[in-house]
Amino acid sequence: MKVIFGEDVIEKFISESAEIIGQEEGEKCIIGIKTGGFILAKRIHNILQKESKDVKIGSVDITFWRDDLSRNPYPIVKGSEINFSTDDLIVFLIDDVIYTGRTIRAALCEIFEFGRPKMVKLFTLVNRVGREMPIHPDFFSLHIKVDESESIEILLREMGFEKDIGVVIKKGEKIKRG
Repeated sequence: MKVIFGEDVIEKFISESAEIIGQEEGEKCIIGIKTGGFILAKRIHNILQKESKDVKIGSVDITFWRDDLSRNPYPIVKGSEINFSTDDLIVFLIDDVIYTGRTIRAALCEIFEFGRPKMVKLFTLVNRVGREMPIHPDFFSLHIKVDESESIEILLREMGFEKDIGVVIKKGEKIKRG
């Protein structure tokens, strides 16, 4: 495991995202992709609440929209939590890492089950090289290229880690919590 960035990068992404979202005119919501994206979305939402900005928050579980679902016949379903219609809202979709674009495609399908947004803007902490679909973030903090045998993982306190960091791991490598 190799640490590639720390809390400073994550906090900067959260504060800059909150600033951009707060300046957006119109009715809006933040939707985080479970799990890492939703944690980041909640942190952004907390800043906006402190600034008295009225922004709804929700989360999406993309399990049933995955195009590789047949490879895992027993998926763990966490469920989406969107307690509002997305009709005519500006949706800020938050994720920790975008790589192929397939997770984002799946998230968009799930979001449209809750209504027809006016617009969807994608914010990701990391924009990893290797897109397989024509999906790109509107805002990101880092643009990173790593080998196909590696993955980028964002380890957050809310997941049981002692501090917020971004790491590169080899496929099959285990991450220790705490």
